[in-house]
Amino acid sequence: MKMTRKSYAIKRLVSVMLALSMIFAMVPATVFADDTDDNTQTIYIGGNKLTVPLEEASYWKYNEESGEIAACTEQEANILVNTVGKYGAPIESIYVNLVNVSITAKGGSEDPLNAGIYNPEPETRVYLRINGDCSVTGSKYGIYANISVIPCDAAARLTITADSSLAPAGVDVPQAVSLYSSGSNYLYRGCEHTDFSVILRSDTMTTIKGGGDFVCQSTKASLIASPNMDGSDATEYFKENGIFNLGDMSRIKYREYKNGTLMYDKAKITGATLQFQDGDAPVFTAQVAEEDNGKYYILSEQWSELDENGNKVKWCSSRDSENPRDESQLLKTFEAGKTYYYSITVACQLWDVSFTEQTSVIINGAAFTITNKKSGEDYVLVDAQNIMRMTVPKEIKKIEVANATLSYKVGDAPKATAALTGENAADYRIAYECWEEMEKQDDGSLVPVRFWYSDAEENAKLPVDKKIIAFEKDKTYTYSIKLKTVNENYFADVDTGLTMTLNGEAVDASQITVDEGCDTVYTMALKTMQPTVVQSTYKFLEGENASWTQGGNGTLRFRVNGEISKLTGIKVDGAMLSADQYTVKSGSTIITLKSGYLKGLSVGTHKITVIYTDGECSADFEIKRAAGGTTTEATTEGGTTTEATTEGGTTTEATTEGGKSTTEATTEGGKSTAETTTESGTTAASDSGAGTTATTNAPKTGDESCPWIYMILLVMACGGMAGCGIYNRNNFRRK
Repeated sequence: MKMTRKSYAIKRLVSVMLALSMIFAMVPATVFADDTDDNTQTIYIGGNKLTVPLEEASYWKYNEESGEIAACTEQEANILVNTVGKYGAPIESIYVNLVNVSITAKGGSEDPLNAGIYNPEPETRVYLRINGDCSVTGSKYGIYANISVIPCDAAARLTITADSSLAPAGVDVPQAVSLYSSGSNYLYRGCEHTDFSVILRSDTMTTIKGGGDFVCQSTKASLIASPNMDGSDATEYFKENGIFNLGDMSRIKYREYKNGTLMYDKAKITGATLQFQDGDAPVFTAQVAEEDNGKYYILSEQWSELDENGNKVKWCSSRDSENPRDESQLLKTFEAGKTYYYSITVACQLWDVSFTEQTSVIINGAAFTITNKKSGEDYVLVDAQNIMRMTVPKEIKKIEVANATLSYKVGDAPKATAALTGENAADYRIAYECWEEMEKQDDGSLVPVRFWYSDAEENAKLPVDKKIIAFEKDKTYTYSIKLKTVNENYFADVDTGLTMTLNGEAVDASQITVDEGCDTVYTMALKTMQPTVVQSTYKFLEGENASWTQGGNGTLRFRVNGEISKLTGIKVDGAMLSADQYTVKSGSTIITLKSGYLKGLSVGTHKITVIYTDGECSADFEIKRAAGGTTTEATTEGGTTTEATTEGGTTTEATTEGGKSTTEATTEGGKSTAETTTESGTTAASDSGAGTTATTNAPKTGDESCPWIYMILLVMACGGMAGCGIYNRNNFRRK
């Protein structure tokens, strides 16, 4: 049936309409949707603006490194917003599920945008559902919203931090606030577990602002406030009638609420004078830390000199009533070398406030745990007795070092023998004795190349090749010593009279160096020494005048009476052997020359020398020619080698280094064999006793194919072409 022109046009029109319908069907509905939706809410998370539907769940992936947030699947999300809305229930608040995520606001020029979480509509509550360990950090505000916190699993914990260092450039953050809230904030029951907590941290010590309270509806929860970013000095607040009594959070430090009574667990003292010199009078300068003024005060300070039983011998107090009545017991001046003890008593400022049973007293940054004295039923005093000691330093003007070992024999190891003597011996100590091996340079100067320290820690820092194990023959060594003060004593300067003796001899002032702190003295190159040589007693026990015959694979064994630990090397004919030319083992010292090394020695007598740290010994040995034969070897620089050996037969070998030809002829038992190899790869061999064999190897071209395979393929191709021609002709005839 023939298709008319009209029917053909109709079919084309229908096809176009169907195509257009399919195209429009693929366009997303959102293209035509209205941009405005009253049923959405805006919230800022990590500085990112999110517009979310209230009655529909949305899922977000927050990148902790970049601070960026993007929509994702429910399985990928670590922030889930309004998940309760997916069940169809209308909601008026915002529900934010945090899943093991740390949110940090990065950027933003407006104050609210410097919050980790910011709700621009304060009348709308933000429900934070906590899954795992979560944190929210902002620059000016950690969270700016009225919140309700709901723990959702046993690992739930929330930390809210305000860190002003995160503020964008040019943004002034005078006061960072962990939580800014104008209404009540709640801790809901959720998943009950004993360690659930909300932690508030701020680098400016303001943890909550705006008038909001924390109301607890959970039976197992705590609220912790810390004035430090590392979480130290944290204060835990306890519920009273379901409400956490936070008080003035901007001033909280070192205090806690327990059973309605305000208590301090720390007393911070600054400005105390704790170090004096010989002849100084006691002074009392301690003050309560500025941030704790009005909480407690210093009742008294005291310095005491104690006897061996801990009883006061002399003392002086900032409170006159505590001073001794006997004038002879009054501490008027500090004396050099004596030890004194510091005490302080701190009392609460208000009658209804107390210290805890264990209060930490912090004096000039150093903390001390104190057990308080009781006063009635309350602990009202911190009485810190003898908590610090101070020894009045001495000026050391005379150094006396004795018994230093300054001469050694070859092979001896350095040793520490020096001792301090004189009236000041207890006022300083030997840090280390030192020996240095000096090496002469081309310009004539001497520089240290190896070292030894009497202090094990210093010696351990040296590489193995830099350590002096034993003093060696014909080498030069210098002796030095380093001294340190004890008990805050100090060395006088050389210019002000410091002197030193070493083994009773005066040390030149130019060799003494006092460091800037006056607590260390360096004395360099006090003694230069070359170890003395002792007559060697080493001898060969085995192997002297031993022999080795060429042509064999055997070794040569020697035994010497020296300790293997003192062995430093082996020479043959004055040349030091390498480790691959011999083996050595104990018993006393057993040395074996390897066959590979012996084969390289010429025929004749050789001398082996065994060297120890404190001596050496030598012995002769012989390399013999193989029995019944002669060996002649000649090599020319041009690359030709000729070798002839006679041993029941004759071998002649000729080699041209240019690689062009090799000729070898051997006569054995009247038979003669000759082999010649040329560069072309032809080898000819003849055996006069058994006939002659000649072999020529032509180089391979790589073409090993069979020509008949290509003939078969050609025939098949021609047949195929003929078949195609016949088919086309028959088909044309049918048409």
